[in-house]
Amino acid sequence: MSKSTNGTSVPTKAPSAQILRDAVGKQVGVFLDMKTYRKMLQDLEDSYDIQQIQETKNDARHPWSELKKQLQSEGKL
Repeated sequence: MSKSTNGTSVPTKAPSAQILRDAVGKQVGVFLDMKTYRKMLQDLEDSYDIQQIQETKNDARHPWSELKKQLQSEGKL
């Protein structure tokens, strides 16, 4: 909290990230607020999903009914 011009407390927004430094000033880590962390994690997962789609878009396709029968015969479903 900070003080306004009339002396009352005013909430201040916390920084979304804080850099951690060692004794000589080298950057060694970061603190993120949960909203920023979750957004970064979601973006990373989305990026991975897009990469997987691109890599497999030309793979052979198999109907679910065939795959289901195969998985059942292998005891996996």
